[in-house]
Parts: sequence; structure tokens; C-alpha cells
Amino acid sequence: MSTLSGDAFDPNAIDDVDRVVEELAKEYYPGNNSQAPWEPAGWDNVPRGRRVQRDPETGRVTELFLIGALAFAMNRKPLTIRLWERKGIIPKVQQAAGREGSQHGGRRLYTRAQIEGMIVIAREDGLLSNDRRPIESTNFTPRVAALFDRLAVGDT
Repeated sequence: MSTLSGDAFDPNAIDDVDRVVEELAKEYYPGNNSQAPWEPAGWDNVPRGRRVQRDPETGRVTELFLIGALAFAMNRKPLTIRLWERKGIIPKVQQAAGREGSQHGGRRLYTRAQIEGMIVIAREDGLLSNDRRPIESTNFTPRVAALFDRLAVGDT
């Protein structure tokens, strides 16, 4: 049996198990790689999570993204983003209507400007680095709230 790097693997040796877990973590969770900070490049390359909405009055087209795109951009899981919303760390966003007869709500929809703004704020507040600061110790929440307020009135 071999590990990702091709070395012999002994499942009874703690050092071998730790090494394999560390290698797997680097492969499957690139943001955990301690050599390089997490970069959210490519968060918008998932066509399944992208929607386009046209305002019937103005004809303006807006790109909307599902929670998975924001989670990827922030190097978090969608569950964490939902928790942040429930705790008031980030503002609640527009939701698409749920399926008729479904007990579940709609899907959270974030605009490109909201996600890109949160990426900038998170980077500046040290939330995208590998040694993440606790979000409560930053100005992330008030800055994101101000961003969403500005975007709501159309001031980018």
C-alpha cells in the first residue's frame, strides 16, 4: 500500500497516519495548505451555481450566485455561511422561491458585487489567511452590513 507521495505506508504507525491525513487535507482542502494563503480565484466558474436575473422595469441584468459560490470564495462550508446569517454576522439576502408544496425555503442568492465585496473585506480583516482570526475579533460584520446597504441603494 502506498500514500499519495508514493512512500510505504504502515497503518499502525501514528506518524504515517498523520502524514497521510496531512497530504489528503492539502489535496482536498486547498485553503488549509500552510505554504500559501487561500485565494478565492475561480469562485464564479461553477455554472450550476450561477443565475441571471433581468429586472422587468429597467432591463438591467444581475448575476446571482448560490451559497456554494460564496462558501467557496470564503473558504468555508455553506453551513458556516448559513450560521453567519442566523447569527447576524452577514446580512440576510434575497432568496428564490422554494418549490411549491415544499417545507423548505428558497435558495440564498448573492450578487457578484456582494461576494466580491465580502472577499475584499475578509482578506483585509485576515479571514482568508491560513491562520484565521476569529470573525468576532474583526470589523467584518459592520463592514459587510455597510457594503450591503450601499449595494441596495445602487451605490457601488
